[in-house]
Amino acid sequence: MNLRYLAIDVYDNGWNSDYPNCSTQLWCYNTRFISNYMSKNVRKFKIDVPDFNLILIKLKKEPTKLYEFGKRYTTILSLYIPFSQKEMDDLLSVRDFNTRMEMYLSLFERGWKMLSEHFDIQLDKLLSLTQDFRANGYRNEWLFKKKIIPEYDIYVFFKCYFTSFDFRLELEVYDKKKTRLIVSGEVWKTIPSEWAYNKEFNKGIEIDGSKMYLLDFLSHRAFEFDLKKLAKGIFNVKYLNEQLFLDSIELEILQEVDWLSDNK
Repeated sequence: MNLRYLAIDVYDNGWNSDYPNCSTQLWCYNTRFISNYMSKNVRKFKIDVPDFNLILIKLKKEPTKLYEFGKRYTTILSLYIPFSQKEMDDLLSVRDFNTRMEMYLSLFERGWKMLSEHFDIQLDKLLSLTQDFRANGYRNEWLFKKKIIPEYDIYVFFKCYFTSFDFRLELEVYDKKKTRLIVSGEVWKTIPSEWAYNKEFNKGIEIDGSKMYLLDFLSHRAFEFDLKKLAKGIFNVKYLNEQLFLDSIELEILQEVDWLSDNK
């Protein structure tokens, strides 16, 4: 079985987090973009491991076991590492972005090193992932789709930005030779979780006359763009799916996950 997922979480008993000042939900939102980066990139190594394909590091004040196996949407090895309330308080008090990122990465590395004493997880390859993440400025960004639209002499690029605070889909429109940026803008922003975005635009681009569409997982039109306006440098987007409009809970989450905010 190949290792496909790497993640980090805080322990909870099914109801409450082990840390009163850190909910499992907010922790997951703040660290999910790192777990997503690690999971996407670990697959290239094809690391063969026994009986699990997800290593889930769980922080716990007083763990009574090192690891255990479980099954949810995949086969999980949960690794428990001791992490005191003071350590959590210190981490949550950090407002410097790079320092907070290093604290997160050190927990990944600490957990993997502990686990490598019991399983051959090719530790050097896992540690290369955190090094690459550092070298990339702690960013998880990728090009979703690009397309030349010769009828309007434009070249469109849809780019994804997954951060500790949100997930954003942005559009850049260039001339056909990609020598001049005509217009750019934010297409959509949602909470920082794959569950919030992975079905909303993953089937690609469709062109129909003067309109461009992004298709959801059922190939339904989800986002609409007026190509004439884009070619003239006028950014525009129309949501065709009600689920793309954030509700009050999602808007509140976007505020709560922003640990860089001055009012935190």
